[in-house]
Amino acid sequence: MALSNSVPAVFADVSPGLENLPHKETDDSADILIALRGDSTVRSCRHLVPEAFCVNRVGQLKIGQSLLISEAGTPAEIVIENSPIFHLLVMVKGSLSLGTPTGELSLGEGDVALLPPGPRKAQTSHYSLATIALRPQALAVAAATMAGTPRNGAKPCDPTEHPPLSVAPGPLAQLIHRMLRTIDACLALGRSVAAHLALDDVLHRTAATLLHPELLWAEPADLLGHRDGSAPRNFDILIDFILANLDQPLTLSDLEARSHYSRRSLQYAFQEQLHCSPKQWIREQRLTVAMRKFQCDGQRPSVQEVAQACGYANLSHFSRDFKARFGINPSVAKRL
Repeated sequence: MALSNSVPAVFADVSPGLENLPHKETDDSADILIALRGDSTVRSCRHLVPEAFCVNRVGQLKIGQSLLISEAGTPAEIVIENSPIFHLLVMVKGSLSLGTPTGELSLGEGDVALLPPGPRKAQTSHYSLATIALRPQALAVAAATMAGTPRNGAKPCDPTEHPPLSVAPGPLAQLIHRMLRTIDACLALGRSVAAHLALDDVLHRTAATLLHPELLWAEPADLLGHRDGSAPRNFDILIDFILANLDQPLTLSDLEARSHYSRRSLQYAFQEQLHCSPKQWIREQRLTVAMRKFQCDGQRPSVQEVAQACGYANLSHFSRDFKARFGINPSVAKRL
């Protein structure tokens, strides 16, 4: 139901935080339950204002293993019977009061929180909110790779041990909001861009640091061994893997799993061997391959074909990096 001109302004302004994601608008509780369900069992949704002033806008986006739900609406009470997954909440506007078996919290505009699996009851004001669903096993794997421990032994944490975690205002909360804006910008280019850029991996790693803050400062289990030379060196194998997969998204978790290096050990190895970061080296190899493809004899591929073959989902991003590296646009290189 579209809002009429008689609706008070406080209820009329229910704009979602993700402007480039299509949203379904409804004032029907049954439709809202279906839209919000995702991987959870939503038991009820009760409006807290007269029906004439009720409205909700809901949109969903799949990013790899993660599901992002963008919502905006008038005050309501939502009861979730059970959720088997973690949820990263990003408040864009308004407020939310939340209760779980392990604790309660209140969120306001700009706040961020991580909710453990289990039942929940939420009460909102007029609000705009993004919710990112993260599977416990994927979070456990992300934490293991960052710590330099075997991924195959990663075990999901016990939800009963984790109360809802509110992220203090500051750099980390700002980073998560910037990630949300990045996802929205990717949507302007297409629904698959965020997944192709491996933002799912970034989301899991960020949530893992909320569950395990020691990952931000603790010495990884394998770094000392790399420094003294006692740990097995898989760097050459990793380099061969990267060169064979330049057309694919290459996340830090992929590189860590392939090399058995932790995050810090991976950075240390690249600086020690190649005097740059993994991201810088991979970009350099992709651009070198792109120039080689433009210079090959015979029928030359299009700029878009070269960009895709070198792991770029965004043509303008490819053109910017190519010009920064070689001083000319890809279209010019194609004609040389």
